[in-house]
Amino acid sequence: MSEKALYLQVKESLAEKIKDDEFAIGSYLPTERELCEEYDVSRITVRKALEELEDEGFVVKERAKGVKVINQSIQYIKSALNQYQGFHEKIRNKGLEPMCFLKELEISQLPEKFSNNFSGIEEFYDKQLLLLKRLLGVENKPMIYLKTYLTKETKINVEDYQDGSLYSLIKKKSGKSIAYSRECVSAQISSSKMEELFRVDHKIPILQRTQIGYTKEGKILFFTEAFYNSEIYQHNFLALKYD
Repeated sequence: MSEKALYLQVKESLAEKIKDDEFAIGSYLPTERELCEEYDVSRITVRKALEELEDEGFVVKERAKGVKVINQSIQYIKSALNQYQGFHEKIRNKGLEPMCFLKELEISQLPEKFSNNFSGIEEFYDKQLLLLKRLLGVENKPMIYLKTYLTKETKINVEDYQDGSLYSLIKKKSGKSIAYSRECVSAQISSSKMEELFRVDHKIPILQRTQIGYTKEGKILFFTEAFYNSEIYQHNFLALKYD
């Protein structure tokens, strides 16, 4: 028997069947009980395998219906997002510990720059959103300044965020994950405020990224303005084409 954890064996087997169209997009997987019998494992193991499949974008759980196979393009989009959005996870994967140098919470309206860069967000123009400001980095070096405007879809309140991964908190509070995003990226020279935040005494190149994060149902979870000190932080993109 493989030394790999049982839930991973079940997950990988189901993923292969989905890729091979044994379970077509829009169809439902067998019930938990049926999967337990098929793989001769416990219900806990099956549930963990299904959670992994959902996290990787293969399926979605529908109340009173079952586990539905969804468009696999979501999987690749989500994988790409995880590579460059999860700052805490990305830094820990490199064997380092992320640091938060600044954390502020307030109620605010969405800045005009979002309406200049993105269409279809008119409903948020006059709404009061929870604004989370963070300055993140490693080894006492600030790297990213983030201003994230959270919508009611996240179910996050002022007292909820303490520290750590915001995306994990969104999933914990709302049960929803980020499926895809729309982004606008530009470059600029640092302002005096950015130089103060990043603790430098000279002009530095700043990568500015505005982003809207969506659920797979198309609901907006957040709007983010991110400012990167590109002297010490490299931001990678993965461009994908779908027919």
